[in-house]
Amino acid sequence: MGLFTSSYEAVRDQKQAERNTAIEKAEGVLSTIPTSPNADEILKAPAEVIAAKIRAKDWSSTEVVATFSRRCIETHNDTNCLTEGPSLPPTFRHFPHFRHSFLSVVLFVWY
Repeated sequence: MGLFTSSYEAVRDQKQAERNTAIEKAEGVLSTIPTSPNADEILKAPAEVIAAKIRAKDWSSTEVVATFSRRCIETHNDTNCLTEGPSLPPTFRHFPHFRHSFLSVVLFVWY
């Protein structure tokens, strides 16, 4: 018997399909939110600057979340970094008992 069983493959395929559906839904929502003219600044800002800019109403929380969401999707499309398959060697632990979701905690160590 191989390392990955057909049962694993069925679960993997289902989770990848769910991931793809979630990305499509996110893209649909993001298409209704204008791209921020501050996107580059937002992506480079440390957390305390982001919080200060939101508090000062220089940036909206929607603008910040949409900017990071767009970048996550772009990065995934370039690198397939949101994966459920055996293509990357993450250390992971699944928590299937959270209400309405299947949570995977993934740790990647880059050297």
